[in-house]
Amino acid sequence: RSKMPFARSQSGKSVDSPSFGVLQRASFARRSHFGGTTSTANLMRTLENLSVEDEVASQKSLTSRHTNLSCAAKKTWQFLENSSSSCAAACYAYLVKTLIIICTVTASLEMVSTRTFSSTVQATFEVFFLIELALRFASCPNRHVFWLNTYNIIDLLVVLQIALRVVINVSNVIRDEDTLWIRIFFPTLMLLKLLRRFDTFALLINAFANAFEALPVLLYTLFVIALGFSGLIYLVETKENIQTPKDALWLTVVTMSTVGYGDVVPTTEAGKAVMGCLTVVSGLYMAIPIGIVGNAFSKIWEDRERLLILRQMRNHFDRAGYTAQDLQEIFQELDSNC
Repeated sequence: RSKMPFARSQSGKSVDSPSFGVLQRASFARRSHFGGTTSTANLMRTLENLSVEDEVASQKSLTSRHTNLSCAAKKTWQFLENSSSSCAAACYAYLVKTLIIICTVTASLEMVSTRTFSSTVQATFEVFFLIELALRFASCPNRHVFWLNTYNIIDLLVVLQIALRVVINVSNVIRDEDTLWIRIFFPTLMLLKLLRRFDTFALLINAFANAFEALPVLLYTLFVIALGFSGLIYLVETKENIQTPKDALWLTVVTMSTVGYGDVVPTTEAGKAVMGCLTVVSGLYMAIPIGIVGNAFSKIWEDRERLLILRQMRNHFDRAGYTAQDLQEIFQELDSNC
């Protein structure tokens, strides 16, 4: 067990044995966790060791597509992608978060103000993000897969603002007002850049994914209530007040959502009675999806440490170039040796 056997990578070439330190600890943590012999804190400490010492060992055993990169490119990739690789990388991650927040504020000010100061600051940050994206692409181990990453697509959409600024400045035809319908989404895109460094956001996605299993029956119930009560409203209300079934459906949906715009209201006694029943029924109905989503998120939040561990381990294996088949073979080999 002190000298682990070789394993095959994606390219079919053997992987040096030092990289097995990562997988051996991961296999031990996996078996211990499901066997109930270790706590979540021990798993967290195991993962912290993976992110520091074993990351260096795994770099020595990257697949053939990684070996074509220079040492500087590998360090740059680790610096940009893995904030736990060094203290400088962690500081840089916090710096980028701060710049994104500042850039979001300046982008919002640019929508409501004509001052050139906010535009200058915004353009400076966009150039910085463009350089960062170029470094990511230049140091990426697999450039074909680079643009399949959602985070990289968001980064590309953000830096495209530079091209729009150039077009506005050099063109005498296009004005700022003509591109406002595009620039209005720039603050949102800038906030989406934080998803790369916002690991706990995946917990919310998992909660909604689990809650979506009940979505068909919820939608079915919603349509039954909305269509049924809209028909009743159209029958009992006067045609001067509710002229078309569309108006009745609008009144029903607004009432169910507890918004109550007040543009359409019932005027007859029967209409008020129907709307009163709808208010009670819709209140009971709206509590169902809220309870489902809240319960799903509570369960996932209680299990957040294990889910974050699995997410970080998956990121480590992806950076090392392992596939799902490679991991299955490696874990089988490790289990047979233990």
